Amino acid sequence: TGTAKQWTFPGAFYFSTLVVTLIGYGHTTPKTIGGKIFCMAYTVAGVPLNLIMFQSTGERLNTIISFVLARLKRLFGFRRQKVTGFELIAVEFGMTTMLILGGSFIFCKQEKWTYFESIYYSFVTFWTIGFGDLVPLASVQRSGESLYSRWGYFVFTISFIVFGLAIMASSLNLLVLRLARFQSDNATSGVSALLSQNEEDLIAAAIAHHRASVHVQQHNRICLNNNNLNHHSLPGQAYALMHASPL
Repeated sequence: TGTAKQWTFPGAFYFSTLVVTLIGYGHTTPKTIGGKIFCMAYTVAGVPLNLIMFQSTGERLNTIISFVLARLKRLFGFRRQKVTGFELIAVEFGMTTMLILGGSFIFCKQEKWTYFESIYYSFVTFWTIGFGDLVPLASVQRSGESLYSRWGYFVFTISFIVFGLAIMASSLNLLVLRLARFQSDNATSGVSALLSQNEEDLIAAAIAHHRASVHVQQHNRICLNNNNLNHHSLPGQAYALMHASPL
């Protein structure tokens, strides 16, 4: 719905951003068959590149935050200067919260939404849900105005979406790494426990085998001694019988 002014360069750029970021509010859609075909091809090429870009941006953002936190710890004299994953997640959660609260204030003024509606919009956008019930700049497009008339607000909206998604990608990257490490540690501990259990079984079996072999050796030695005693006693008995028998 709307006018052809939606498809000026700012409107098309806004639409393209919503497509590759997987938000897709749905307030602006291609109408012609050629536009729909191009949108599908553009999505197949753009979404993977966009995911790679946000993944790389998240990794570099984590590096920057780690560097700044390490410097701050050194400046304030912390004993442990190594930055943990939990600290990174806490900082990025704080950054996301401040971005949502600050951006929601702007949307509340520009779109005439309530402050809660603005927070709700920011949350839905950052998680790429994109219901489309609250869309910034949609009222401008429906009124037939070009986005050139709201250039500053247009730049703010695009920057808000891109920067917010970058922080979310960074946080999700940390969470995935921590979950993978947790699973790896559990698997390693399970294997270690299994190996230790097998080692205990092997030690117990070796001890039992050693005791059995010692028992067999003792039994063989006793039997051998008895045989030697019997062998040495036979001549004496025969000698006694020979002297005891009458001539």
